Amino acid sequence: MGSEVVVKLCDDMEFVTHVIHTLWDSVSDDGASIDTWAPSPDWTFLEIQHRGERIGIYEIHPLNTITYQLHANILPQYRKLVTYDISKAVHKWLIENCRPNATKFVACIPACFPNVIEYALGSGWKCEGVMEKAYLKNGETHDLFWVGCTRSQMEGLV
Repeated sequence: MGSEVVVKLCDDMEFVTHVIHTLWDSVSDDGASIDTWAPSPDWTFLEIQHRGERIGIYEIHPLNTITYQLHANILPQYRKLVTYDISKAVHKWLIENCRPNATKFVACIPACFPNVIEYALGSGWKCEGVMEKAYLKNGETHDLFWVGCTRSQMEGLV
């Protein structure tokens, strides 16, 4: 990994908004409006840098007192740079910076993004369940895959 990947807290809401607006049409489900998107006060954003360039963000949302949902948002022109070094750097940040009671991390990935599912599984996360026909994209329903990783599992991955 070295110094090629940097993960840090992001309070630059212009950058966050730029990333979300850039990716909205490709990742939002049918009928979702960018006009209604607004971050909740309890969300955290991580800035992902590769060789000094800002390539995207991770959103972190609490689901309950011990479980946090992550969502990766990498700008299209940088997606070829996404390597397992980035997931290791995010794992390291989570271990070092999340509250000790944060013991579970999950992500919900639509089946129409198999490369993202493969990336999550290749990063050491496990498939924990499927919600059938729960995501509408381009007029078709798709399953949603829940993937997860505990803090202790994550510690073994970095």
